[in-house]
Amino acid sequence: MKTLYYIWLSMALGPGSSKLCETLEYFGSAQEFFRASESSIKSSGIFTASAAEKIKSVAFDLAKRAYEKCQKDGQSILCYGDENYPAMLRNIYCPPAVLYIKGSLPDMDEEVGITVVGSRKCSSYGYEAAQLLSYRLAKAGAVIISGGALGIDSAAHRGCLDAGGKTLGVLACGIDFRYNMANENLRSEICQNGALISEYPPGTGVQKHHFHARNRLLAALARGTVVVEAGEHSGALITANHAAEQGKDIFALPGNLKSPFSVGSNRLIKDGAYPVECPLDVLEQYAPFFPHKLRLAGADEPLFAGTGYAPKPPKKVENSRTTALLVSEPLKKEEKTKKPAQKSKLPEGLSPEAQMIVCNTSKSPFNTDDVIESTGLAVGKILRALTELELFGVVEAMPGGRYVINDDYT
Repeated sequence: MKTLYYIWLSMALGPGSSKLCETLEYFGSAQEFFRASESSIKSSGIFTASAAEKIKSVAFDLAKRAYEKCQKDGQSILCYGDENYPAMLRNIYCPPAVLYIKGSLPDMDEEVGITVVGSRKCSSYGYEAAQLLSYRLAKAGAVIISGGALGIDSAAHRGCLDAGGKTLGVLACGIDFRYNMANENLRSEICQNGALISEYPPGTGVQKHHFHARNRLLAALARGTVVVEAGEHSGALITANHAAEQGKDIFALPGNLKSPFSVGSNRLIKDGAYPVECPLDVLEQYAPFFPHKLRLAGADEPLFAGTGYAPKPPKKVENSRTTALLVSEPLKKEEKTKKPAQKSKLPEGLSPEAQMIVCNTSKSPFNTDDVIESTGLAVGKILRALTELELFGVVEAMPGGRYVINDDYT
């Protein structure tokens, strides 16, 4: 029964809430908070009147349904008050009230967890580097943590799995939600060799603000965060910021100064992040404290030195409209500088969702994951809007589930 009250508490406060610890301290338990009257919640001084009203409007049946779905889907539930709740999460500013887990979560307080993150749109160099670095870190005994997304995240998980290591995928939606289906098989492998983790109950879709909340967990579960490749506004930089706020180590892989994919990661090094040229650059920070966990033989060899492991490029999958190419290359110079003679007005009759996509999405090739992140729209609405935009000739479909906005509208 305690688990149900914590699920309700998570729903009432919202994932990523900074009020969890204060609420439990004041009311004594999740159960007592549930039983508290709206006036008691208001008088606590923790919540505004409108927040108290919203909290009391959250039905307990929602928690029951989430619990039942977890049982059907094979998800376990870890609550803030549980004995095996990781201290690494308990000690951050806004710990999750509940974690939904599919697979087997190692005791991260006793492991050398390394978060490896970067942009969804990455260069072939970045993808290969992330895969190779994660492979070698996992071979040395580290647990690799990433966000389960396309690009660098996929490379990190794949490298770890190829090494026979444990990897954690921290998601920004419910574990069962059909999002980013290009990685469906990868997620299944993660469950068998680690765990998928989310603070969102089953069936929860993706919203833009979920990624920011998720990124604090990526940083919190690890000893250090490695940014392999990140553009100027990459979400990986948010993860690095969380790591800094939590007092964790930040590492970055040096990138080509001409590449837009490396602007953010190179800036991290300039600002004091540890540069990574070999796995030992990461592992030496933790080897004195975890000699029983880490195997450092050969870790000082340059990242791309011969290891007998040849990272494979991501496969191009075209059987789903929500699938995308995992690797992007920089646009050619002439493509960057090419500008339309005159920007056309959007056709009359476009739905608000279609207009939102055009106004908030990059000119470069994009996929549905990019649209979710930039607009927060549900997948079904995005697919309908993209079909509409194709019919009006505003966007063109490309191989691999990508789209481009026609020059007339950029």
